[in-house]
Amino acid sequence: MKQAPENRAGSLLTEERARSLQANAGDIQKLAESADGEKVRKLLGDEKKAAKALETGDAAELKRIMERVLSTEEGRRLAGQLKDLLS
Repeated sequence: MKQAPENRAGSLLTEERARSLQANAGDIQKLAESADGEKVRKLLGDEKKAAKALETGDAAELKRIMERVLSTEEGRRLAGQLKDLLS
């Protein structure tokens, strides 16, 4: 039986990780609005395409997106800041 898109996306987050995201929502928003966040958002291009890949569990597309983002200095820096924030 095929999972609904929201179930697949939701299964990517553990309850602990989801609580951490909620607790740090303001800081995550600041990172998203930072200069690095803006550059990474431009790299993503069509945000709807990335959201759809997450919702449908399209691992290949998500991998391509992550590789593109992490191939840049800004993307690596932003990922490190997120990791520090959520750990």
